[in-house]
Amino acid sequence: MNKLIIDKGMFQTTRVRLSDDQLFEIAISSRDEISLVGNVYRGRVSRVVNGINAAFVDIGEAQNAYLQLGGKIKVRQGEDVIVQVIKDADGGKGAKLTQEVSLPGKYAVYLPLENVVKVSRSIESQSERERLQAMGESITLGEFGLVIRTQGKDAELEDLKLDIQRLQAAWESIRQEGLLGMGPKLIYQGYSIAEQAAEAVLSGEVDQLIVNDSGIYNEALSHLKQAGREVMSRVELFDKSSDIFDFFGIKKRIKSLSNRRIWLRSGGNIVFEKTEALTVIDVNTAKSIKGSSAEDTIFKTNMEAAEEIAMQIKLRDIGGIVLVDFIDMKSSQNKAALLGKMRACFASEHGKTKIYGFTELGIMEISRKNEKREISVHLLADCPCCRGNGKITSRIFLLDSLEKEVKRIKTHADVECAMFELNTQYYGSFSRNDFAEVREIAKAYGLRLLLASSSNVQQGGLELAGMGKRGSLVEKAKAYAAFIEIN
Repeated sequence: MNKLIIDKGMFQTTRVRLSDDQLFEIAISSRDEISLVGNVYRGRVSRVVNGINAAFVDIGEAQNAYLQLGGKIKVRQGEDVIVQVIKDADGGKGAKLTQEVSLPGKYAVYLPLENVVKVSRSIESQSERERLQAMGESITLGEFGLVIRTQGKDAELEDLKLDIQRLQAAWESIRQEGLLGMGPKLIYQGYSIAEQAAEAVLSGEVDQLIVNDSGIYNEALSHLKQAGREVMSRVELFDKSSDIFDFFGIKKRIKSLSNRRIWLRSGGNIVFEKTEALTVIDVNTAKSIKGSSAEDTIFKTNMEAAEEIAMQIKLRDIGGIVLVDFIDMKSSQNKAALLGKMRACFASEHGKTKIYGFTELGIMEISRKNEKREISVHLLADCPCCRGNGKITSRIFLLDSLEKEVKRIKTHADVECAMFELNTQYYGSFSRNDFAEVREIAKAYGLRLLLASSSNVQQGGLELAGMGKRGSLVEKAKAYAAFIEIN
């Protein structure tokens, strides 16, 4: 069974997909990082760089967005263009754009500027694929393009036509808006988190949607209203006091996505090293004794590592160049089997990931496209002590953890105040704005908070040091190097 679980907190929203209760996909967005993917803008070309065949476009955001040029796509500086965001801004890089707009509907994705008809690969029946292909071509008549989605399976001609007519009306509105007025403007907004989740239920991508926020829950139900009670019954509001991810047994798995070292069942391990240009993954036998000989032990460790590496790359959404240093094997047959294993692990990504094979030094080369920021960006931050050479827990992740602890305390205990220890370096780097965000938590849950600076807590960590009466906790806090009271 496939489940989509949404955890909405005050500072970040996390979406995870489970397949047979195993973590399959994760996406995190903080409240100040709203995704623009799917939005259509009237943008103004601020600069054309012929050397890289690209243009930078002002879409009204803080950073200019990036539009790759090629083929017949030609733009001029100062020109207004209709563009769609296909990748959010990441660090110093602006959002990535395309002029090939696509609008998703219930049964199909409408491609107004193309003339191709495609059918989702998830529809396996050859006869059904041929029926849908013919149906799509009878509607488009070569004047626009369509991708018939998984939910289009068994759809009738009239259903598809009505879906396309709605999308055509949306495109006409976009086109007209692009012609009226001048300068950067948002002219079409993609689906909200609730609508995306509802569409996943509607399309059959997930069998169950579980959310801990009544707003997202009600919006998703509203989106599914016409689909009937059976479909709406697949949406559940999680109203228990426990952490939703803890309840489903995946909290530790999510936290492990920030770990540099991952241990394998056999006793071996894999180590991730991120540089500005690429990601390097090292495989070690460590304590592994699995196998009847040294070569057999190495082969089995490498094969186990291949599965874990593929899963970690997908969950962490690692993009760009990836180099994997597997344990060296003498057998060419074993090397071929390992290469085949890795390719099989990424087969479902349909060209998103390319496995190039081994270099002369025995390093496996991989390249992967990603459309989101890597998960580590949300979980980790540069260490202030070593000026970015190391990583600590990110501010948003820490605030999210604090909110969950405060919620748990308020649910299970009748106390006036709670005190938390914060690592000394992290405490010192907290800005007034961060304390303002902690104040939001205190106010939202009606609980006084004390934050104390402690060198005994791991870098970027947070630990509950006590709860009860304010007076006694304040006296206890005086023993620390520094503390602040928040209410």
